[in-house]
Formats: sequence, C-alpha cells, structure tokens
Amino acid sequence: MNTETIEHDGYKIEIAQDFSPENPFEARDCEPPLVTYYGGRHGYAKSYQGAPETIGDIVRLLPASMFERGERVKTIKANLNCTLREFVAASRDNRAWGIGPCFSNMGDCKEVFISFAESQVGQEPEGWRDACNWFEFAESLLKQGGIACHHEQSNGYSQGDSTLLLAIATPEWIAKVGASPDSLPAQMKSACDLYSAWAWGDVYGIVSIHEIVTDDEGNETEGEEIEDASVWGFYGRDHETSGLLESARDSIAHHKRAKAETALNEPKMKIELQAASSHTMLHVVASNPDESCADYFMVDSGEAQDLLPRLLVVAHTNNELYALAAPDEMDILDGLKDWHEHSDENGEIALVKELCL
Repeated sequence: MNTETIEHDGYKIEIAQDFSPENPFEARDCEPPLVTYYGGRHGYAKSYQGAPETIGDIVRLLPASMFERGERVKTIKANLNCTLREFVAASRDNRAWGIGPCFSNMGDCKEVFISFAESQVGQEPEGWRDACNWFEFAESLLKQGGIACHHEQSNGYSQGDSTLLLAIATPEWIAKVGASPDSLPAQMKSACDLYSAWAWGDVYGIVSIHEIVTDDEGNETEGEEIEDASVWGFYGRDHETSGLLESARDSIAHHKRAKAETALNEPKMKIELQAASSHTMLHVVASNPDESCADYFMVDSGEAQDLLPRLLVVAHTNNELYALAAPDEMDILDGLKDWHEHSDENGEIALVKELCL
C-alpha cells in the first residue's frame, strides 16, 4: 500500500492510496454531463450524467438563434467544410430549406447542419486522431452557442494512457443543481480534474491519526489513536484541495476538545489501595505533575487531620506518595473517601476513582 505521513498539531496522519474508489460520475447524480474517449489500444467513447453521445446531440443543444436569418450563414461558414450552395442544395433535397418561407424552419436547418457535421467529424468519436477532431469541433460549437464547457486531454502514468474529456454545463444540469453562471467554467474544469483523479488512481484516504508522544529520552512514539478518523474517497493528489487534510484537521480538533473537556472534569488526585502484609497500602498519585502529594497530606481540614495522623507515610516524591494503614483502622478508608467527596469545593483535590482493596 502506498502510504505517506503528515504531521499536524502534535498528531501523525497516515494517508494511503484508495485502490477501490467509486467512479464519481456513476456513483453521484450531481456531477455535470461528461463525454470521454479513452485512447488506449482499444479506444472507446463513454458519456456520463446524460451527456451527448453524438455530434447531433451536441448540435441540438445549440440555441435556435445560431440558425436564424442573419446568423445561420455565419454558423455554417465558421464550422462546416461545405459551401453555402451545397448546404442549400441539401436543404432543398430534404425539404428542410426551400425558397422563401421555408427558411424559417430552424429545426430542419439544424438537421441538415447535423448531416454535414457527421460527414465531417463522424457521428461519434472513433480512433484517436478523429476523436481529437470530434472533441475540438464539439467544444467550438458549444462555445459559439454560449454553453459553458471544458475540453482537455488527460494523461495517466503509463505510455498510451490518455483520455479526451468534455464537460458540458447543459441547461438541464444547471437547473438541477442551481449552478450560478459565474461558477460554470470552474465547475467544468473541476469535473475533468475529478474524472482524471479517478481514472489514474489519484484517490486517497486517511488510514489513521495518532497523537505524537515524546518519552523521557526525547523519542517520539505513537500515542492514542483517534477513533473513527479513517475516511476514504478523496479525489486528487493535492490533499488540501481534495478535502482530506480538512477532514483530518476536523478530527484532530474534535479529539483535542474532547480531551480538554475530560481534563476539566477529571480530578487531580488518584487513590489506590493495595494489600501489604498486615497493613493496607495507600497509594496517592497527583495526576497533574505540578501538584504535590506532600501538600495534599497537609490540607487544613479538621476532618482530614483526624484521619491522616493514623497513616504511616512510607515514601513520597513530588507527586506520588505511599502510606500504610493498619487493619484495625480500616474505617480510615471510608473517612478519606467521604472527605475527598465533600471537602474540595475548589476542585483542587478529589478522587479519580472509587477506593478499592
């Protein structure tokens, strides 16, 4: 598995390639129409999201204004390799463009235009060279018609891995997703980038996120792993623009908030009881290294002062202390427990867990 590790805010993010990603143009219904032509050894065309499949479908997307009087001649001259005389002759043969009033039949005029376009670039893209001409012709027509689109050649990582792409902002798609006109060019480019990422395996996921823990010798190790941080299906090699790093940062921020909330509610002292020959060992640990257990045993509390002298302090460091209680004075345990639960109004000293034998 191809992996990489990125550090952020005291955490390690392990990232790996997603080897079974969904084709977003098949799994989702919000992506724009896309025409593709894979140019490998056995080239083939495929359309997604209701995209046009033939050059006739492309022409039928064009506005009627391109074929109205005063504009149709420009359209013919700009795109077809025929003369106007040849176009008119074909129109008459098809009873689509006759003398006088017949010129107003825009639908029939489009069909004649389609027949010439098909003979010029082919009905569908086929063969790499002809497919390149088909895509360029389709893009040119769409842009003349004011239809936002993006055409590019996408290349993979092996020789011969190339795909022609044409994303089209059809009126139906715009109405469906409510896309603003200003955003259309960028969205069409993003659609091609999205398909390219899927086609060439540039899809990634978050394997895990761990805290970075440093031991006393300064060595870094993996600490606690964030639960439910593993997420897959981020398209694109740029982890920032794909949303992968945003997802990781959100998980880290949530984990840090949860830890902070736990720390606020966690008492600062821990008491453990262990059997020690004929006595009971009392083990007191300050969870905050800055807290002193010695201070803990000198709290000015009448109730505590009645109990604590009955303990034999064995040893203590700055934040850890051991003491012994005789078996006949086991009532000290309940007394200490009650004292901790009720005397610490400021939350400075409290039990972390129940006293246990």
